[in-house]
Amino acid sequence: MRLRSSAFLWLWALRYVSAFEESEAGVVDWHKELVGVPLTDSTKALPMFIRSDPSSPTKKTGMAVATKSNVLAVLNPGSTGNVVWRREFDQAEGRILQYKTHRDALVSISGAGGSHVRLFEAFTGSLLWERQLYPPSLGRLLEPANLGVDVTFWHELSDIDAYVLTNGHTVSRLEGKSGKTVWNWNTDDISTLLTRVVLSSTSIHTVGLTKTDSYALTITTLDRQTGALVSQSQILSQITRGMRDVFVLNTRDTKAPAVVWFEKHDGTLHSVVLDSNILSPEIASTKIRFAKVHDVQLDNEGLFVAETKDELPYVFGMYSTGLKQEWDFDDSAVSKSDTPSLFSGSLDREGNAYIARVFWSLSTGLAHIHTYAAHGSEGKGISTGATFPFNTAEHGVIVHCAIDAFMPHSYSIQHRMLLTTSTGAVQLWQLHDLQWTRDEALTDIKVAALVDLPERKIAEEIASSEHRGFLERLIFHTVGAQNLPQYIAQFSKRFATGTYTITPGSSSSLDRDPFGFRKILVVATGYGTLLGIDTAQGNVVWRKIIGVSSTGPADVIPFKMFVTKSALEGPDPEVVLVAEKKLRGRKTKTSVVFHFAALTGRWVSGGAAGIQVSETEVAEAFILPGQSNTIGIVSADGKVHVYPKSQPTVDGASQLYFTRAIGSELRGFAIESDLSTPAIETWKKAFTLPATFPNTAASRLEVIHRSLSPIASYGKVMGDRTTLYKYLNPNVAAVLAADCAVRVVDLVSGAIVFDSGALPAPCIPPKVAFVENWLVYAHEVGGNSTDKGTKVVSVELYEGLGKDDKTNSVESSSFSEKSVKLHAIQQSFLFPYPIVALGATSTKFGISTKGLMMATSKNQIYHLHRRILDPRRPLQKPTAQDQEEMLFQYEPVLPPDTRRIVTHKNQVLGTKHIIGAPTLLESTSCVLAYGLDLFHTRVTPSGTFDLLGAGFNKLQLLLTIVGLSVGIVFEQYIAVYNAADANGWISSVVAIEQHALDAIKRIGEFTPDKPNHDVTISDLRFILEFSRSASSYTTLASPLLAGGCMRLLATVKALGKTSVGVTKYMKEETVKDSSFIETLSTFAAMTVEYAIDHAAGPETETYNCLIGWSRCSEHVSKEPIVSGTDVGNLLAVLWDDRELFLKAMTYTVSTGLSPVIYLLWRFVVYEWRAKSGFN
Repeated sequence: MRLRSSAFLWLWALRYVSAFEESEAGVVDWHKELVGVPLTDSTKALPMFIRSDPSSPTKKTGMAVATKSNVLAVLNPGSTGNVVWRREFDQAEGRILQYKTHRDALVSISGAGGSHVRLFEAFTGSLLWERQLYPPSLGRLLEPANLGVDVTFWHELSDIDAYVLTNGHTVSRLEGKSGKTVWNWNTDDISTLLTRVVLSSTSIHTVGLTKTDSYALTITTLDRQTGALVSQSQILSQITRGMRDVFVLNTRDTKAPAVVWFEKHDGTLHSVVLDSNILSPEIASTKIRFAKVHDVQLDNEGLFVAETKDELPYVFGMYSTGLKQEWDFDDSAVSKSDTPSLFSGSLDREGNAYIARVFWSLSTGLAHIHTYAAHGSEGKGISTGATFPFNTAEHGVIVHCAIDAFMPHSYSIQHRMLLTTSTGAVQLWQLHDLQWTRDEALTDIKVAALVDLPERKIAEEIASSEHRGFLERLIFHTVGAQNLPQYIAQFSKRFATGTYTITPGSSSSLDRDPFGFRKILVVATGYGTLLGIDTAQGNVVWRKIIGVSSTGPADVIPFKMFVTKSALEGPDPEVVLVAEKKLRGRKTKTSVVFHFAALTGRWVSGGAAGIQVSETEVAEAFILPGQSNTIGIVSADGKVHVYPKSQPTVDGASQLYFTRAIGSELRGFAIESDLSTPAIETWKKAFTLPATFPNTAASRLEVIHRSLSPIASYGKVMGDRTTLYKYLNPNVAAVLAADCAVRVVDLVSGAIVFDSGALPAPCIPPKVAFVENWLVYAHEVGGNSTDKGTKVVSVELYEGLGKDDKTNSVESSSFSEKSVKLHAIQQSFLFPYPIVALGATSTKFGISTKGLMMATSKNQIYHLHRRILDPRRPLQKPTAQDQEEMLFQYEPVLPPDTRRIVTHKNQVLGTKHIIGAPTLLESTSCVLAYGLDLFHTRVTPSGTFDLLGAGFNKLQLLLTIVGLSVGIVFEQYIAVYNAADANGWISSVVAIEQHALDAIKRIGEFTPDKPNHDVTISDLRFILEFSRSASSYTTLASPLLAGGCMRLLATVKALGKTSVGVTKYMKEETVKDSSFIETLSTFAAMTVEYAIDHAAGPETETYNCLIGWSRCSEHVSKEPIVSGTDVGNLLAVLWDDRELFLKAMTYTVSTGLSPVIYLLWRFVVYEWRAKSGFN
């Protein structure tokens, strides 16, 4: 019986099987992996080329970088410079202080004083081990931060342990395989700061500085095996600039450890070899006086560079007998038009050393590189020079150069360079050819805007007809009419096949695609640059420099960005950036604007220097009401400036209000009609810290303005036909204070209309998204709370005190009582992962439901439908009214459903901001996430209701429309014959109705104990013909007929025929027109679907009430359609003749069999539960 039921259950389930289309993940989005701008302020973490161990069977090369974004990464020097691996360090842990490679491993030191040590596999990024040497709270905060930190390894395989200096006074030996501490040693001299460690065959030497009138060198020797103190010496010196003038090297001849230092007061070089207990300092035997020295990261090769006051560089080598001049670059003339030289060293695979000098020349407009190879020219040394076209207009100045060189023969040097520029760009050059550029300044985006692109045809027409007269335009359009047939043909083809370009990017020009998905992303970075990015593929299309920086932050600080001319207003959209500019030699800042074209970066006005609008810093900036292309800038002195200046704008801006956050205070200001007078302060509100908060808590306020987007609905209609009107006061914004409370404040009156309450101290400010009347904020819940995790609170603000209470918040004055008359509906949810950023979708007309974009600490971005976070979700089982509003029961936990992850397999690191932008399709919103990485995608919060799917057959639809149109033409002609046929059909049904009823009665009275029944084939034909009439449906549903048919079918086999042989009649003799059977079968199948759904819920799997075998609240009393005995007999008969039955299915309408299969399935379940003892 179990085998029988399984077979028929599978037959029944086949009609519900459907195929899935291949996912479009990664097709409509792009992800730009970034690592950050490399650190160049310390020789311990400079970018460098790394190679695999010489004994490794595979030869690998990479570029290791530690960045200002606290990322350690290895880049591929191939054609694209892609990321091989990267590791983002926790900002709470502290910055990366040092990294160093040893064979195929890479060690990093991070945290305060070097509290954390990690060992990675250099070319895969696999973490081999990590150790926290002490709590970060015990770390010394030194300046620079990597002072007092160092790590070194022994060059032989007999010792693979790491020797680590941390906190400026602790030396540790860590096992190379596990990171376990072998021994620790701490200095007792608090006046000495240890800075470097170096190994010899039996000892480890530490080099430190002791502060006297200048700096004295302190050399401490420890036993490598035990860490015991062997000796300690102090060397008096005239070092004045700390460790910048001290190098720890190995001698070139004996590989003994040595120390070299530079004394600036007399320009001399000094050295000492650490090969005995008695230290004998030596002074370099040269008459040249030097101005500075350069570490070229060739410690093991004993090389460094010293530079004179005239910027003439000399290469020195450290030997057991003292310092020796190896080379000078006096063959390359130094000009005042040259930038200061950069020096870098490297080793080739054979271990030969190279030193490169790089500078840029104003006289030639090119960058120069001079490369020195100590082993070249048969050991005499060789230097070669070359130029390369570095673009200073786009990338600023070179701040660091890492070199990778080799000699194909004795008199030639080949090289490639990894450059880091002042604009945050990282470039790889092969000789004089640029291989690739990584715009790492994108990790520090200050402001961003997604700008719509113009349509190509419109742009071309505007550009070509701008200076045409009327006659010229008339002739142009007349000539263009010859393309009408071609347009009609192309339109018909596109309409029939549906070939729209949905994923643009092939076009080299920036043009709008059919649905407005493609845009230009304009960003301003903290490195003084503007960049335009094509959102089709994420490629940078233009760059502009607006700020100057060689080592620190740029002198231009972006404030806000505005699109002042859209693509609808002309073929070249325009953007205005409001910024602050630092003045050299002064602590004050000025307010400047930069006006440029969004598509090309072309300066519309002012140029790269910008236009100064105020001599003080920016307090606020906004678009003036009613003037989409005019910007108002409020300076710190309260004065209001407009750009561009125009008298109508000034007159129209008589009633303006703005706010400023000053420390823990939020202040409101009003602007009078005379914009030349300072703004007047109208209110002030202090957000003081509660007594439970520490005094060290930051007191800065953050104002989060509600994103501007069209509003399609101003209220929500409830299930009881009442209305909740949205609170849409345009003057409110969310304010975050140091107590981590989320408050909604009217920025005109200063009234607080919503307050979430302060969080327990200490706290991290929540992440907030605010759109329309919907406020969402998320914060972590710690401690031993049962709901530990991240709490997501969804708040909806509505007008008045309840339903149907309308106050017209959109137009009401902020000073009226109605503006603060509102109520909030809120609910909280628990999410398992920390949330790092929130954002909301935006559509063209605001019809689509808003979606929440949520970035997590797992480097993923979720898209949550608003209904999931609806605060009105019922706590109990939804009522009929709740179901009408599509509300479902509240669940406190938001599961991390992978189907809601829009980033798919991409790991989007360091997301800080998420912004949405509308497209031409109301269903679709573009989403941009930026922070460390850039990620761009499209989401459809309410589904693609205005876009046909990829599998939709538009050609079939077109042919159907044509067929219907033709059918209408012949409708009147055909109707004449249809009337006659219908009258004849009705007459034939009436004639056989009585015969059919008599046959049904005989079948219903049939029992197996009457072998000589009087049921004939003619009776079956009468019943089949009678089923054409709608009046027969009730009669055919008779339980007597169903049971009689089953009993009759069981006897057919006893008469020498198969049980399903009657289907032969249906195939060969019957019904030429089977449309009525199809109709009847469809109705039967619909009933079966209802029956299945009725018994599909929890505790309803035993519902057989539609068959009449059980009762429920909806079907209290119902006569059984057929008895269980008859169904059991039918199951046995069909199982015995299952092969012929399955063959008969091919002759019968499939939906007509669904009631039979359903009856068999319910009988099997019913019988099994009865035998198992269930009620």
